[in-house]
Amino acid sequence: MTELRFYAACLASYNSGRLHGIWIDASTDIDEMQAEVNKMLRESPYPNVEVACPDCGGAPNPECPTCRGRGRDPSSEEYAIHDSEGRWNLGEYPGLERIVKFMALVEKAEDRGIDPDDVQAILGHFGTDYSTTAGGAIENQFHGAYDSLTEYAEQFVDECYDLKNVPDIIKFHIDYEGIGRDMELGGDVFTIDKHQGGGVLVFSAC
Repeated sequence: MTELRFYAACLASYNSGRLHGIWIDASTDIDEMQAEVNKMLRESPYPNVEVACPDCGGAPNPECPTCRGRGRDPSSEEYAIHDSEGRWNLGEYPGLERIVKFMALVEKAEDRGIDPDDVQAILGHFGTDYSTTAGGAIENQFHGAYDSLTEYAEQFVDECYDLKNVPDIIKFHIDYEGIGRDMELGGDVFTIDKHQGGGVLVFSAC
Protein backbone atom coordinates (compact mmCIF):
# COMPACT_ATOMS: atom_id res chain seq x y z
CA MET A 1 0.00 0.00 0.00
CA THR A 2 1.34 3.41 -0.98
CA GLU A 3 1.88 5.56 2.11
CA LEU A 4 3.31 8.66 0.49
CA ARG A 5 3.25 10.46 -2.85
CA PHE A 6 5.11 13.55 -3.98
CA TYR A 7 4.62 15.99 -6.84
CA ALA A 8 7.61 16.61 -9.11
CA ALA A 9 7.16 19.80 -11.14
CA CYS A 10 8.92 20.92 -14.32
CA LEU A 11 10.62 24.23 -13.49
CA ALA A 12 10.70 25.49 -17.08
CA SER A 13 6.92 25.12 -17.24
CA TYR A 14 6.46 26.59 -13.76
CA ASN A 15 8.56 29.63 -14.62
CA SER A 16 6.49 30.08 -17.79
CA GLY A 17 3.26 30.16 -15.81
CA ARG A 18 2.12 26.63 -16.58
CA LEU A 19 1.81 23.59 -14.34
CA HIS A 20 3.41 20.43 -15.67
CA GLY A 21 4.43 17.60 -13.38
CA ILE A 22 3.64 14.17 -12.04
CA TRP A 23 2.60 12.52 -8.77
CA ILE A 24 5.05 9.75 -7.87
CA ASP A 25 4.79 7.02 -5.23
CA ALA A 26 7.65 7.37 -2.76
CA SER A 27 9.87 4.29 -2.39
CA THR A 28 13.43 3.18 -1.72
CA ASP A 29 14.06 2.70 -5.47
CA ILE A 30 15.72 5.95 -6.57
CA ASP A 31 16.22 4.72 -10.15
CA GLU A 32 12.52 4.00 -10.60
CA MET A 33 11.52 7.41 -9.23
CA GLN A 34 14.15 9.18 -11.35
CA ALA A 35 12.87 7.41 -14.46
CA GLU A 36 9.38 8.77 -13.79
CA VAL A 37 10.78 12.27 -13.31
CA ASN A 38 12.81 12.02 -16.54
CA LYS A 39 9.74 10.90 -18.48
CA MET A 40 7.79 13.89 -17.17
CA LEU A 41 10.62 16.25 -18.19
CA ARG A 42 10.74 14.80 -21.72
CA GLU A 43 7.02 15.51 -22.02
CA SER A 44 7.45 19.13 -20.94
CA PRO A 45 5.82 21.77 -23.14
CA TYR A 46 8.93 23.91 -22.58
CA PRO A 47 11.97 21.77 -23.48
CA ASN A 48 15.33 23.52 -23.11
CA VAL A 49 17.87 20.67 -23.54
CA GLU A 50 18.28 17.41 -25.40
CA VAL A 51 18.84 14.07 -23.69
CA ALA A 52 19.66 10.56 -24.85
CA CYS A 53 16.61 8.77 -26.20
CA PRO A 54 15.42 6.27 -23.54
CA ASP A 55 14.23 3.78 -26.15
CA CYS A 56 17.39 3.45 -28.22
CA GLY A 57 19.90 4.51 -25.56
CA GLY A 58 21.22 7.43 -27.58
CA ALA A 59 22.48 5.21 -30.40
CA PRO A 60 20.87 6.51 -33.63
CA ASN A 61 18.35 4.00 -34.87
CA PRO A 62 16.21 4.94 -37.89
CA GLU A 63 13.50 2.58 -36.69
CA CYS A 64 13.15 4.16 -33.23
CA PRO A 65 9.63 5.66 -33.07
CA THR A 66 10.59 8.01 -30.24
CA CYS A 67 13.57 9.92 -31.64
CA ARG A 68 13.20 8.89 -35.32
CA GLY A 69 16.86 7.99 -35.59
CA ARG A 70 18.31 11.13 -33.95
CA GLY A 71 19.31 9.37 -30.75
CA ARG A 72 18.28 12.48 -28.81
CA ASP A 73 15.01 13.74 -27.34
CA PRO A 74 13.96 17.27 -26.34
CA SER A 75 13.49 17.65 -22.60
CA SER A 76 13.24 20.17 -19.84
CA GLU A 77 16.33 20.16 -17.63
CA GLU A 78 15.24 20.94 -14.05
CA TYR A 79 12.50 19.93 -11.66
CA ALA A 80 11.57 20.47 -8.03
CA ILE A 81 9.38 18.60 -5.57
CA HIS A 82 6.60 21.05 -4.76
CA ASP A 83 4.14 19.01 -2.74
CA SER A 84 3.51 15.70 -1.00
CA GLU A 85 0.56 13.87 0.46
CA GLY A 86 0.28 10.92 2.81
CA ARG A 87 1.33 9.99 6.31
CA TRP A 88 4.48 12.09 6.54
CA ASN A 89 5.67 15.61 5.85
CA LEU A 90 8.80 15.59 3.68
CA GLY A 91 9.69 19.18 4.46
CA GLU A 92 10.44 21.94 1.98
CA TYR A 93 11.93 20.94 -1.40
CA PRO A 94 13.29 17.47 -0.53
CA GLY A 95 15.36 15.62 -3.11
CA LEU A 96 14.97 12.02 -4.20
CA GLU A 97 17.88 10.92 -2.01
CA ARG A 98 16.17 12.27 1.11
CA ILE A 99 12.95 10.51 0.16
CA VAL A 100 14.81 7.21 -0.33
CA LYS A 101 16.50 7.53 3.06
CA PHE A 102 13.22 8.35 4.76
CA MET A 103 11.39 5.40 3.23
CA ALA A 104 14.30 3.13 4.23
CA LEU A 105 13.79 4.34 7.82
CA VAL A 106 10.13 3.41 7.58
CA GLU A 107 11.06 -0.12 6.51
CA LYS A 108 13.54 -0.47 9.39
CA ALA A 109 10.96 0.79 11.85
CA GLU A 110 8.35 -1.70 10.65
CA ASP A 111 10.90 -4.53 10.98
CA ARG A 112 11.37 -3.57 14.65
CA GLY A 113 7.66 -3.27 15.34
CA ILE A 114 7.66 0.53 15.44
CA ASP A 115 4.55 2.26 14.12
CA PRO A 116 5.49 3.99 10.84
CA ASP A 117 3.66 7.09 12.08
CA ASP A 118 6.41 7.49 14.72
CA VAL A 119 9.29 7.56 12.23
CA GLN A 120 9.08 11.31 11.65
CA ALA A 121 9.42 12.00 15.38
CA ILE A 122 12.43 9.67 15.62
CA LEU A 123 14.12 11.42 12.70
CA GLY A 124 13.22 14.79 14.24
CA HIS A 125 15.07 13.81 17.43
CA PHE A 126 18.33 13.48 15.50
CA GLY A 127 17.69 16.00 12.73
CA THR A 128 16.60 15.62 9.11
CA ASP A 129 20.18 15.24 7.86
CA TYR A 130 20.95 12.40 10.28
CA SER A 131 18.86 9.58 8.83
CA THR A 132 21.79 7.15 9.14
CA THR A 133 22.06 7.88 12.86
CA ALA A 134 18.31 7.49 13.26
CA GLY A 135 18.44 4.18 11.40
CA GLY A 136 21.17 2.94 13.71
CA ALA A 137 19.08 3.84 16.75
CA ILE A 138 16.07 1.97 15.34
CA GLU A 139 18.15 -1.12 14.59
CA ASN A 140 20.42 -1.25 17.65
CA GLN A 141 19.12 0.97 20.45
CA PHE A 142 15.36 0.42 20.53
CA HIS A 143 14.04 -1.24 23.71
CA GLY A 144 10.35 -1.14 22.99
CA ALA A 145 7.10 0.79 23.32
CA TYR A 146 5.81 1.40 26.85
CA ASP A 147 2.92 3.17 28.50
CA SER A 148 5.50 5.31 30.31
CA LEU A 149 9.18 5.51 31.16
CA THR A 150 8.18 4.28 34.61
CA GLU A 151 6.96 1.01 33.10
CA TYR A 152 10.28 0.59 31.30
CA ALA A 153 12.21 1.28 34.51
CA GLU A 154 10.21 -1.36 36.37
CA GLN A 155 10.95 -3.93 33.66
CA PHE A 156 14.63 -2.92 33.64
CA VAL A 157 14.97 -3.42 37.39
CA ASP A 158 13.09 -6.73 37.28
CA GLU A 159 15.33 -8.09 34.49
CA CYS A 160 18.65 -6.82 35.85
CA TYR A 161 18.25 -7.35 39.60
CA ASP A 162 17.10 -10.30 41.68
CA LEU A 163 14.30 -9.02 43.90
CA LYS A 164 12.98 -12.42 44.97
CA ASN A 165 14.49 -12.16 48.42
CA VAL A 166 13.69 -8.50 48.89
CA PRO A 167 10.83 -8.03 51.38
CA ASP A 168 7.56 -6.74 49.91
CA ILE A 169 7.65 -3.71 52.19
CA ILE A 170 10.77 -2.61 50.30
CA LYS A 171 9.77 -3.79 46.83
CA PHE A 172 6.47 -1.96 47.01
CA HIS A 173 8.26 1.30 47.80
CA ILE A 174 10.82 1.25 44.98
CA ASP A 175 10.56 4.56 43.14
CA TYR A 176 10.41 3.34 39.53
CA GLU A 177 9.28 6.75 38.33
CA GLY A 178 12.38 8.30 39.85
CA ILE A 179 14.61 5.58 38.41
CA GLY A 180 13.22 6.19 34.95
CA ARG A 181 13.59 9.92 35.29
CA ASP A 182 17.22 9.57 36.42
CA MET A 183 18.00 7.20 33.55
CA GLU A 184 16.78 9.81 31.08
CA LEU A 185 18.40 12.78 32.81
CA GLY A 186 21.64 10.83 33.20
CA GLY A 187 21.82 10.17 29.47
CA ASP A 188 21.28 6.41 29.63
CA VAL A 189 18.06 6.46 27.59
CA PHE A 190 15.92 8.84 25.58
CA THR A 191 12.24 8.64 24.76
CA ILE A 192 10.01 9.56 21.82
CA ASP A 193 6.33 10.26 22.43
CA LYS A 194 4.16 7.98 20.33
CA HIS A 195 2.13 9.58 17.56
CA GLN A 196 -1.11 7.88 18.55
CA GLY A 197 -2.55 6.22 21.63
CA GLY A 198 -0.12 7.66 24.16
CA GLY A 199 2.99 6.02 25.55
CA VAL A 200 6.66 6.33 24.66
CA LEU A 201 9.33 4.62 22.61
CA VAL A 202 12.45 3.96 24.68
CA PHE A 203 15.95 3.93 23.22
CA SER A 204 19.42 3.55 24.66
CA ALA A 205 21.21 6.85 24.34
CA CYS A 206 24.30 5.21 22.85
